[in-house]
Amino acid sequence: MARELSYVDVRHNRVVILPEAGSPFGATEVDLLELDPSLVVVGETVYSDATSYKGGQAQTNGPSGGDAGTAGFMVKKTSGSGIGTLTAGHIQNSNVYQQGVAPGPVAMGNATYEKFSGNADRQIMPATAPYTVSRYLVNGQLINGQTSLFVGSWFCKYGKTSGTRCGYVDSINFHPPSPPYPAGMYDFILANTQIPAIGGDSGGPSYQLSKAVGITSGCTTTDPLGCDAWPRAGYWNKAFITKIGNALSGTGYGLY
Repeated sequence: MARELSYVDVRHNRVVILPEAGSPFGATEVDLLELDPSLVVVGETVYSDATSYKGGQAQTNGPSGGDAGTAGFMVKKTSGSGIGTLTAGHIQNSNVYQQGVAPGPVAMGNATYEKFSGNADRQIMPATAPYTVSRYLVNGQLINGQTSLFVGSWFCKYGKTSGTRCGYVDSINFHPPSPPYPAGMYDFILANTQIPAIGGDSGGPSYQLSKAVGITSGCTTTDPLGCDAWPRAGYWNKAFITKIGNALSGTGYGLY
């Protein structure tokens, strides 16, 4: 039977069972899963309120350009008006388009509060009217607050390349390897091997149930092909994540 992952869909009060990327469930496996009444749904749903910016939407360099990471969480100014997307600071900071917004793709404003050093890898891409922002990620997960993790905590991450991946925390004070990351970076969440980060996932949301915990910054891996390779037999890949508090600190923004 294919290995599977799961997450809690608070919006619909259900457990969502996901096959690993590249290993879809067969008909027999679906039949077996449906025999268990606690497994409410197989697969994941992408919601159609397409006029909203959402965490997890793909970001591109230009309207149909190359990779510019994954949208993280939707944010708003804590004083005054202004909304936007929190994403990774190391990705492109101008000419970024957020996909999946009707009539889309939609241009984001030039990044503010960009940081790729110390305890954070973040920037905020201002959202443009008349579009709105959503508390739901593209996989339907509601985000209505934030929380902190501990070693051994279970959580999930979403990336435009790897989709939804769930696993556990290996470290809450990880120092990304230098090189390729800037020297002196510290205080990142390190996932276990169930949560890899693959090229394109950068900036995407990490969450525990309905609470935000951080945004994807990169990976540490034993694979000589690096973070752009899918996890291969004989090698491991672990995502590391900017904590949500560090990502928002000093920006004047909070979660939407």
